[in-house]
Amino acid sequence: MKPKHPEQPYFSSFEQFVAHIKGKEWSDTKEIFHHEYEATSYVGNLPTKKRLSDPNLDYEHCLGMFLLYVLSGVLPATVCANKNKRVCKMLEAIRADVESRGPWPPKDSP
Repeated sequence: MKPKHPEQPYFSSFEQFVAHIKGKEWSDTKEIFHHEYEATSYVGNLPTKKRLSDPNLDYEHCLGMFLLYVLSGVLPATVCANKNKRVCKMLEAIRADVESRGPWPPKDSP
């Protein structure tokens, strides 16, 4: 039986997600995040071989790092390791964007 997920993600990459939420109110960002997180959650339930070949694996992983960042307010050192530098820069850009309009982490974090 094929795994089911609610809908397809709006975006195919974390870069597209970040570009789309720039300048948006936190409530809009939160709503979009929840949709994307839910739409990619099926990846974690796939058998290893299928998970590694799924096109949403990297995106789902980046959304998870974003969630951890929002919940803790700080970037864990592992997130900024060399292999994650581009993701780290995008997460820092999200924080700068949100901080330009309010506190970080946002009061009603996911």
